[in-house]
Amino acid sequence: MQAVTIRPITSADRGRLAAAFGRLSPNSRRMRFLSHKKVLTSPELDRLTQIDHVSHEALIALNGRDEIVAVARYAALPGRDAIGEIAFVVDDEWHGRGLGRILAEAVIDRARRNGFRRMRATTLAENGPSRGLLRRLGFSVCSRSGDVLTLRLDLEPTARAA
Repeated sequence: MQAVTIRPITSADRGRLAAAFGRLSPNSRRMRFLSHKKVLTSPELDRLTQIDHVSHEALIALNGRDEIVAVARYAALPGRDAIGEIAFVVDDEWHGRGLGRILAEAVIDRARRNGFRRMRATTLAENGPSRGLLRRLGFSVCSRSGDVLTLRLDLEPTARAA
C-alpha cells in the first residue's frame, strides 16, 4: 500500500472532505449514505468536520498529495451516549488495500477509550465489502429493514481517554 498519514479530522479539512466526496463514484456514495447523494451541503460539511473527538470522532487517511482517501467515524446516538454509530468510506482507487479496516479499528479503539459500550453500523445488504469488514471487526446483524442491515458490536470497557 502507498504511504498514508492517518490523523483526526479538523475543521481545516472541510475543503479536503468536499473534494474527497466529489471523487467518490455514485455507487460508493450510495453505499456510504444508503441513498443517492450528489453533494455534501455546507451544514453537513460543518457537522462532519467540526467535532469534539469524544462524542463524535473521525479519522482520515491522507495520501501523498494531502488528499483525503478514507474516513472512519463514530458519533454518539442521540440520548444514548454509550452507543456510537460507526461509518466509513474509502476512495474508489483505494478499495481492497486494507485502509478501511485500519481506520475502522482505530476509530473503534477511540470509542472504547472514550467510554462507549456498543457500536452500531448500518449498511445495505448488497454491500458485501462493508458487511465483510464489519463481520471481521466482530459486528453481528441485529436487525434488517428491507435492504438495510443494522449490526452491533459490544465493546469491552477500558480506561477513559485523557
